[in-house]
Amino acid sequence: MWLSGDTIRFTPNSLSIAEMTDIPVLDFDEIQAVLEQHDIFANASEIHGVIAGMLCGGTPIDSTTWLGPVSDFFHQGLTFNEPIEALLQMMFKAIGQSLMDENLPFKPLLPDDEENLTVRSAAFASWTEGFMSGFALNKGVLAGASDDVNESIRDFAEISKMTTDLEENEENEEAFFEVYEYVRISTLMCFDELGDNPVKSRGKITLH
Repeated sequence: MWLSGDTIRFTPNSLSIAEMTDIPVLDFDEIQAVLEQHDIFANASEIHGVIAGMLCGGTPIDSTTWLGPVSDFFHQGLTFNEPIEALLQMMFKAIGQSLMDENLPFKPLLPDDEENLTVRSAAFASWTEGFMSGFALNKGVLAGASDDVNESIRDFAEISKMTTDLEENEENEEAFFEVYEYVRISTLMCFDELGDNPVKSRGKITLH
């Protein structure tokens, strides 16, 4: 099974990562399947959100200790087996690269757009909740953050409680997209202000 761009290959018993310069493309369904195959009963969106939150709160891009908190959240503090650790390492690297990239490719990881709105909304709420959990691991970071970042984190808390039982119609799809895009840009703004970005080549991202 291959993810987009032939960058990552899952085999029945292991995961291998090709040495590519491009950012690996993360696929919700494939990641979810590997998690469940190895008895990690967590939502792929929430794990993605936790890692993104950690990085946006200041966890170093080259951190060697970030797996510990992820295990605490999703595996009762136990050591992950080799395929899951490889998967998570790949996700950490891909998320970090996408946050740093000046072309702004970062996206919260959600099920495919062909899934019904209720499924996507539930995953989106899980993502924002995960983001806040990961962000909070960087204790005290909000004390010195801008008003825009503090406002975004407050908004994320409300979005995580959003109604997920949404009727399938154009109005709800448009509203969902607007909130999704707000979260995406807010995440990039948080990383620009607080994240460990050795590149710092793009202009400051704002919400206005």
